[in-house]
Amino acid sequence: MRGTWPMALCLCGVAALGAAEPVLLTNGDFAAGLAGWYVTQNEQSKATVVPAGIAGAKQALRLELAPKAGANPWDISANHRVEAPLQPGRLYRVTAWLRGPAEKRVNIVVQLSRDPWTNYFVQSVVLTPAWRQFTFEGSVPVALAAGEGSVNFQVAAVTGTLELTGVKLEDLGEAPAGYLPAEQRPANPLGLIPFVLPWDDASPGVTHVGSWLDKPAGQRGHVTVRDGRLYTGDRRFKVFGTNITSGDSFPEHAKAEKVAARLEKFGINCVRFHHMDSQWANPSIFAANRRDLAPASLEKLDYFIDQLRRRGIYTNLNLHVSHVYPDFPKWEGMPDFFKGVDVFYPPMVELQRNFARQLLTHVNPYTGHRYADDPAVAFVEINNENGLISQWNWGSLDAMPEVYTTELKRQWNDWLRGRYADEAALQKAWLGVNQPLGDELLSNRDFAGGVANWTLETQGTAKAVATPAKTPEGGPALWLEVQAIDDQLWHVQFHQAGLTVEANRIYTLSFRARADERRGISVDCRLAHAPWTTLWASRAELTPQWQTFRYTVVPSASDDNARVSLGELGAAVGGLEVADFSFRPGGGQELRPGEAYGRMDPVRKMDVSGVPPAMRADWMRFLHETEERYWVEMTRFLKEELGVKAPIFGSAVGFSPIAVQAKLDMVDAHAYWKHPHFPGIPWDGNNWTVDNVPMAGVDNGGNITSLANSRVIGQPYSVTEYNHPAPNTHNSEAFLLLAAYGAMQDWDGIYSFAYGTSEAGRINGYFSVDSHPTQMATMAAAAALFLRGDVRSPAAPIGPTITPETALRQLDKSGPWYGA
Repeated sequence: MRGTWPMALCLCGVAALGAAEPVLLTNGDFAAGLAGWYVTQNEQSKATVVPAGIAGAKQALRLELAPKAGANPWDISANHRVEAPLQPGRLYRVTAWLRGPAEKRVNIVVQLSRDPWTNYFVQSVVLTPAWRQFTFEGSVPVALAAGEGSVNFQVAAVTGTLELTGVKLEDLGEAPAGYLPAEQRPANPLGLIPFVLPWDDASPGVTHVGSWLDKPAGQRGHVTVRDGRLYTGDRRFKVFGTNITSGDSFPEHAKAEKVAARLEKFGINCVRFHHMDSQWANPSIFAANRRDLAPASLEKLDYFIDQLRRRGIYTNLNLHVSHVYPDFPKWEGMPDFFKGVDVFYPPMVELQRNFARQLLTHVNPYTGHRYADDPAVAFVEINNENGLISQWNWGSLDAMPEVYTTELKRQWNDWLRGRYADEAALQKAWLGVNQPLGDELLSNRDFAGGVANWTLETQGTAKAVATPAKTPEGGPALWLEVQAIDDQLWHVQFHQAGLTVEANRIYTLSFRARADERRGISVDCRLAHAPWTTLWASRAELTPQWQTFRYTVVPSASDDNARVSLGELGAAVGGLEVADFSFRPGGGQELRPGEAYGRMDPVRKMDVSGVPPAMRADWMRFLHETEERYWVEMTRFLKEELGVKAPIFGSAVGFSPIAVQAKLDMVDAHAYWKHPHFPGIPWDGNNWTVDNVPMAGVDNGGNITSLANSRVIGQPYSVTEYNHPAPNTHNSEAFLLLAAYGAMQDWDGIYSFAYGTSEAGRINGYFSVDSHPTQMATMAAAAALFLRGDVRSPAAPIGPTITPETALRQLDKSGPWYGA
């Protein structure tokens, strides 16, 4: 399903609200050039002021845009500060004229003009080549002083020329109670009828199942792990939980009492406090310096946790979730919240410890307990959806700044010194014996026949041509001119197919190349047919000077129609020249230039196919041991230095390997059926799809199969995030299915994601459980299935045995999502 929900914005006028107040931006038509505007751009982009060519506007901002691949929408933007205060409860209208490449999207954002750059209301608009006016309304939730707000045009999703003018921000006066423009009211093609459950209803009745909860939480002592199960005292403890996130973790006292009472009514016996540390949380657990806890937030959390405790509801405290560590270098394409880096980089680990120390040694005045000692604190989670191996495997650590790479290099070389006594031992293990070179596999390898046997492939709107050329020595060469690009790097490739390769056999690939300007390209051997699997890959950094590139290629699979390719030519327009290709069986493994015992660089994901197999195996073992050490040492710190009594788990499996997480007290997983898909800008509220498909009855079991395969026999197992997101009209099935199968497989805990504290009386987000009438209506039945035991496990669990060596091989092959 596609729509504009859940954005509280419209694309309409509001004349009925009365005349607009004075304009709040002074240079929206660029009559004064760029005065008042701040343009962030990369070195390939250009900003100029030009005549507008449209009635009512004197000039326009012209942006010549060439964003880098994978750029965030905000990496290139034009911002104008709001020169007057903005107040909550008032309605503001943004107007702007834009034109640019057809079907490209721009985010128009009213936001905080300083860190953490909070977005207050957003509209994503689709460009047309002709001028088009866009208008929408919204409000701010907090008072902003003059200069604290800004109107921001995020344009990094656009390649080509964009023009902007006629920008206005107007104060329309007090927003009417319950005001929602007609264009914003959801369509109802399925004939759904209103069905609203009160947000604060805790009335008694047959649907009130709070009597199933032991009160107060913790009365039987701490939650413990015994025989692979959770216990409180001598009684088995099963968790029927939910998540409360970000600012909802800190309600006012009166609301905290009502929310706790409603959770009790539906049988929820544990709350996982999640995203408390995020920059978008309002309020946040952190003070303004992002290092110390905010006393006001902490007091509200204390009261809320005590109210939950009184109702028989335990607490699951998450430590690091979405906190962006302050004052550390960032980079383009980095993982969210420094994931992966904070597993190995000591200063970030220390900040995690500082936060844990402040929170867990804090004494809740309403309970009289430190959180580390409180029997109502059932669990502590170290680092949400995080792992070194997963982030490395996704390539998000390849471009780390030197400060992080240097530290990882130090740890890698220390590890190697512990494994190999000297250079000779390392080279013997990694390089093996050179093999004689065999016959040439390429046809027309030197381009004496022009482009014969070679393919310069273009896709989409990209354009490129190949013409004969000469090397400096007068030999044949080929000039590849990339004339136009689009938003996909692979839309220009150069390759020769029809090659037969054998798995794990050594081949030598070489060629000469140069470019008119410095540029990086990919070099690979892959299938020349679907599914186009990469069998080996590396990179080449071209300069205007001729260079010779030589690679040892060890394909990961055999095939009789493989190809060697130069890729990512669609990254930039311009030319490159190639000559003297060769691809022959034989040769030998070599260390990379400049490397030796004690001076080995970290292996980037983009380069891993090009390193010796034994080196690759050692690198995967190093990553595995480094990640395992982080989780185990953090657990030791929490238990031995802070005295945490609750069971501790690290992160959801998949983000971290099961074999690693099994070293901790319990194993955890997350799953969503038909998660929202954003084909353009991530989390764009105006461009998304949710497949309207039920999970019940699907042939492969849907989420249940993957969740069942993530369990470790002999350890407690929970699913702390689960939902079938709205507006899937089948999502009432979510928690009934989860509870039934979780009970049948005798899991220890299941949690819905996520319960808010909204009083809106409508579904206000993809994952909003609290305001979803049919999901909440089925909650008591789900509690009966899981807590009361209406579905019971028919037999003891069975599963395969996976050795550490098998796990490492599978990590290298498939990444951490493999159940290893």
